[in-house]
Amino acid sequence: MPPHIPSSAVGAPVSGTIETMNADDTAAYMAHMGATARAASRVMAAASTAAKNAALLALAARLRGDIAPLQGANAKDLDAARAAGLAAALVDRLELTPQIIGTVAHGCEQLAAM
Repeated sequence: MPPHIPSSAVGAPVSGTIETMNADDTAAYMAHMGATARAASRVMAAASTAAKNAALLALAARLRGDIAPLQGANAKDLDAARAAGLAAALVDRLELTPQIIGTVAHGCEQLAAM
C-alpha cells in the first residue's frame, strides 16, 4: 500500500473547477497543487522501494480501470482548449486516447520492474 499523505501536509482545497476559476482562483489552485506535490515528494522520498513499486503498480491499474472517466474529463479539457483558441496541433497533443493511457500505465509498470 503506498504511503498516505496527511491532509495537514497541504493547504486547504480550492473550490470550483478549472472552467469557472478566475485568475486569483487559478493562482490558489496552482499553489495548492504545488504544496500537495511537495508533501507527496517528501513522503515518497522516504518510502521503501517496495512501497514505491506498489504505488506505481496501483497507478497503472487505476489508469487502466478509469479510462472512460479520464476520457470524459479530457473531453472537457479539449473543449475548453478549443474555446480558448488553442491551435489544433496543440489540442491534438492534449488528447488522451485509450492507447496513450495504456502506454502511461505500461510505463508505470516498467518503472516498478526496474
